[in-house]
Amino acid sequence: MKISRRRFLSHVLGASMVGLTGYEAWRYFRPGQPPVSIDFPGKATGHAIRDARINVPAEIPRFSVNTVIVGSGAAALAAAWQLSRQGMQDYILLDGAERNGNNRGEQQFGVNYPTGAHYLPLPSPESEHIRELLSDLQLCQHGVYDERALLQVPNERLFYQQQWQNDLLPHTDADSKRFFQFIHRLSSQRGTDGKRLFTIPLDLSSMDSQWRRLEKITFADWLEQQNYRSPTFLWYLDYCCRDDYGQGIRQISAWAGLHYFCARGNQQNEHGTIMTWPDGLNELSQRIRTF
Repeated sequence: MKISRRRFLSHVLGASMVGLTGYEAWRYFRPGQPPVSIDFPGKATGHAIRDARINVPAEIPRFSVNTVIVGSGAAALAAAWQLSRQGMQDYILLDGAERNGNNRGEQQFGVNYPTGAHYLPLPSPESEHIRELLSDLQLCQHGVYDERALLQVPNERLFYQQQWQNDLLPHTDADSKRFFQFIHRLSSQRGTDGKRLFTIPLDLSSMDSQWRRLEKITFADWLEQQNYRSPTFLWYLDYCCRDDYGQGIRQISAWAGLHYFCARGNQQNEHGTIMTWPDGLNELSQRIRTF
């Protein structure tokens, strides 16, 4: 059958439109990577002060107080809370570049979100000061926590060897099984002074010399001595330590590495209950400010 030039062009144009529509649909369901920007709070101001490029106000307000708290992160606000509960109100809290510091939270498009610390594990038996704080803030009354702030930590999932499994470590990893069985036993063990070997706050941990000598070797060396060899498992431990300490298993001590996994105890492990809010611990910081 002979095809006219007009009919041929209409077929080609139609096929092109179908292809274009399919491509646009693919782009809609498979969008490109979102733009990424890094927030450096206070960087511009800090550099301006460093380089003497900031204009000092002609009239600087003057205050006369007994105590000045510099910064408004967790430590600063804890100091303010302690002063307030002792009836000492003659202090001033100086905010830094980030309101609430490492507990900072923000809001965009009506949605609250954390930019700093985002959850609080339920306090250990030794963390009496945290329970006092939560009680003062009406978040824990007579041992009962505010249910609106409680969240069960979700399990991560891992796609490994063509199948999904719960948790980040492969279930077939014998080293990880042996390590966490050891951690389970160690978490409730006490030293010769009667204190738990590892707890929070850190200074209430046992001073038993048998375990304190682990401060003299790295976590990596201890793991090697205990014959832990699995690359996947060692990567996981390194990831955990870098996340909490900012250093990997070859930099932190063996004592610090074990403390990370043992300190919360068997009742508050990685899959336990935590306290959190849409804007993370910014909510907790705001409550301290109004205490």
